[in-house]
Formats: sequence, structure tokens, C-alpha cells
Amino acid sequence: MYNVTSAVIQALRTALLYPLDDENPKHLLKNRQFFEMQMDRFKRPEARLNDIQNKDYR
Repeated sequence: MYNVTSAVIQALRTALLYPLDDENPKHLLKNRQFFEMQMDRFKRPEARLNDIQNKDYR
């Protein structure tokens, strides 16, 4: 799991609008909005997480 988590963090660092350690509140807000928008994609019906997060899924 470390490799997957590390890869996701590295990808997020390049995808965000501003660096993770940027202290500008406006930049932090823009990064958060971008991140939340990406997370909201999992709520869409086409994400099918309810189908995959199932003990019978194979």
C-alpha cells in the first residue's frame, strides 16, 4: 500500500494548482477546492463504488 499511497501523493503534488507547502491562504483554498472536486468524482453514479466495495465483487 505504501507504493500506491506514495504514487497518489506524488501525482497530487503535480496536479495541484499551487505547492503543498504554499502558505498563501488563497492558494490553499484553490488547492482545497481542486482536491474536493476530485474527491466528488467518487460520488458520481458512474464511479460504481458501491458495486466494487462489496464482498462478492470479483
